Amino acid sequence: MLDFEGEVFAKKRFVRERLAGFGFVRAEDGWLYEADLGGGDFLASVLVQPDGSVKGRVTDKIDGEEYVQLRAEDFCGAYTGRIRDEYKALLEKIAAGCCEDVLFRSDQANRIVSAIKETYGTPPDFPFNDGEEEERDYAVFRHTDNRKWFALFMTVRRGAVEKTRDESPVDIVNLKTKPRKDGQGPGVKGVYPAFHMNHVHWISVLLDGTLKDGDVMDLIGESFALTAKKEKK
Repeated sequence: MLDFEGEVFAKKRFVRERLAGFGFVRAEDGWLYEADLGGGDFLASVLVQPDGSVKGRVTDKIDGEEYVQLRAEDFCGAYTGRIRDEYKALLEKIAAGCCEDVLFRSDQANRIVSAIKETYGTPPDFPFNDGEEEERDYAVFRHTDNRKWFALFMTVRRGAVEKTRDESPVDIVNLKTKPRKDGQGPGVKGVYPAFHMNHVHWISVLLDGTLKDGDVMDLIGESFALTAKKEKK
């Protein structure tokens, strides 16, 4: 199933004050915007729910049924492609008019990024990207003096961290920790051996709300201390 809403709004957050001005109206379960597609043959309904998530539906006006071909990957006809293009263009127009950009998918990841900037006074950099904002799936926080990393934020497959077949995206942060001989992390739910880094010295922390923000910041503080410039004796 094609997820146009997830693709367009993954790194966007709605500014509620902009919705009414764009044309959204209050609904029982959020804010609703509707527009015609396909020369008036279809009705697109976009619902912004109270938690900021988006549900979309395209209905065939002739029979009142949902246009299921829109999301079915095996439908590749020119007409279906046209309706898809129009619907995605509508979503992108909504994003441009009603949203602000954020670095990561999860609210917790964005809160932690803000907390690091406020606590340590350093902005992230993006060493693995080509400067394209929409491709910034990695962010590194470094010490200002020795330039060593103390936090690496990534969006990865959940299964790659949890060692399952789960293909859904999840935000994580890799942090330095005190060495463990077993390389299995500290045995805390939501904390795993580091993704693509040394398992003895680094851990991956899920940023999906499993750990409280304060607990994540404590682990970041430990990583900051372990990677700090050593005082000369």
